[in-house]
Amino acid sequence: MTLSGYHGCKVTAEYGDWRLHSVSMDQDVYIDLAELEPLLKKTSELHLSDIAWKGKHLPDKFVGENCICCGGERYLACDPAFPAIVVEGANNPYGLPYRLIDGKHRVQRLWDGGALVGLFYVLTEDQLMNYTRTRRDRLGNADRP
Repeated sequence: MTLSGYHGCKVTAEYGDWRLHSVSMDQDVYIDLAELEPLLKKTSELHLSDIAWKGKHLPDKFVGENCICCGGERYLACDPAFPAIVVEGANNPYGLPYRLIDGKHRVQRLWDGGALVGLFYVLTEDQLMNYTRTRRDRLGNADRP
């Protein structure tokens, strides 16, 4: 398995407040997903209704084949059978038990297909804290939050 990309932890007009409040309220934080691979050992079956993901609240004209982040390209190309990554207990705009940090297109495809459950790698918020970075970290100018 090879992960790539980042999970942004910030406030946006489209998705709302996805900051990690336990890390920082005054700066944007991101997670380099490739760094999480050693933590992904076992999957669990979870109810999709217990998972918050970016765009879950958006109308159909902004998700799926009309996704506002990719125009539907990533949605159409994804494999929903590949487990996504959630963090148990991390804050999210929906107040749900799990926060998705990787796989929003895969989960959206499951949801759109009528699935009630899916397979997920589950991390704890404590595990995640070692992998958070600020924009300045990415540029090599600061320590981890």
